Amino acid sequence: MDEFTGLGVGLIALALYFLVIIAIFLIFRFIVLWYYRINKRVELLAEQNRLLREISSKLDKHSSNKD
Repeated sequence: MDEFTGLGVGLIALALYFLVIIAIFLIFRFIVLWYYRINKRVELLAEQNRLLREISSKLDKHSSNKD
């Protein structure tokens, strides 16, 4: 019975270890994303894509009206 108790404590310790590692990873990931402003860059690129699609559709409409 004692070996199962030791095993249970070991599994709990292992699970806590992985949770701490994951938490540290997520914290460092947030810091890196914030420092390099990656989230802002993604937003700006999405806006740029939207504007380019809008320009392209207007050019397509304009060129089809000429024909």
